[in-house]
Amino acid sequence: MAKTVNIGKIAIRPHRRNGTLSGSWQVDIPPPLSQEGKRERRLFKTKADAINYAKKHDRSASIKNVIRSSQVGVALGLSFSELSELWMEEQIREVNVGMKRASSLDTNAYQLRALLSFFNTSDINTISSIQILSYQEKRRDLAKSAPTINSETALLKQILLWAKDKDLCTHIPKFKSIPVKRKHMELPTLGEIRAIAAQMSEENSLVFRFFAETGCRKSEVFGLEWQDIGFNSCVVHIRPHVETGHEAKNESSYRSIPISTNLVQELNKIKRTTGLVFPGRDGKKRHDMKKAIKRAVTRADIRRNGEIMHITLHMLRKAHSTWQAMKGLPEPILQARLGHVPGSRVTQEVYIHARQESERTGVFEV
Repeated sequence: MAKTVNIGKIAIRPHRRNGTLSGSWQVDIPPPLSQEGKRERRLFKTKADAINYAKKHDRSASIKNVIRSSQVGVALGLSFSELSELWMEEQIREVNVGMKRASSLDTNAYQLRALLSFFNTSDINTISSIQILSYQEKRRDLAKSAPTINSETALLKQILLWAKDKDLCTHIPKFKSIPVKRKHMELPTLGEIRAIAAQMSEENSLVFRFFAETGCRKSEVFGLEWQDIGFNSCVVHIRPHVETGHEAKNESSYRSIPISTNLVQELNKIKRTTGLVFPGRDGKKRHDMKKAIKRAVTRADIRRNGEIMHITLHMLRKAHSTWQAMKGLPEPILQARLGHVPGSRVTQEVYIHARQESERTGVFEV
């Protein structure tokens, strides 16, 4: 007769149903080792599956006990895979209480898959700068871009720092990020924006100009509700809406943006069929207007280097930033307008692209 197997305080025994062996194996987890604090029972088809689960659960419980009791210096031989599971558990809890955006967690999970393919069984205390360099080389060989690789190694550092804070590892390896050459972006002029808008339907023209005049993100514009428009104050309020699924990218995303009286008047003329200011054809939330933009740019014959210019809604956000900077708008005010964190380097490094003709104003003869 099969005997009970104990893995720490976890018992594994043949499962019985009405006194008869069912052929399955039962894992009994005592209250101290259960997430709910209650006795937990799980069934597995084979004894091997039951034992593997029990070992993994016992290991996880031991690690969490170290974290709770802050037993500094305890040698766990923790693998990166085990650490990642613990880190993800805490991130999920942060999302549940509103400390972290769900979309950020999705991004982390995607980046983590790449890291696990390389560091999976590595002891976190043996991860070195040389090993990280090897990871960067491997990702380069797979034709991954420098920004992508840098975001992955940044997450690796974040997870290791979390482990060090929990006294699960003793050091954080130093490594260099891959240099990223900033691409020169050709932006449309205000005159070109007007020419493109003139080739659109009245509805699409207003949406297009709204993006250009406010510099808002796509999710912000397409999630905009009528209650967010201050018609008397000529202000647009950017705030979260649970119903439409719009959540702020960060706390700085909650802001009020002054708009022109002309834009307010045109918004006031829109027939209000739904709660959304710019709904799609079916009354639901829009997500883009690529075809309308491409068609209008072609009709307006807007070109760069002889080719029809490719313009996106996100490009309008960068164009807006550049126009404001050229007008001399102080960076702190521009950052508040864009919803950037105060002091963020992203504003200068990513969003402001000086045009060639504006750069020529700095030319002089001696």
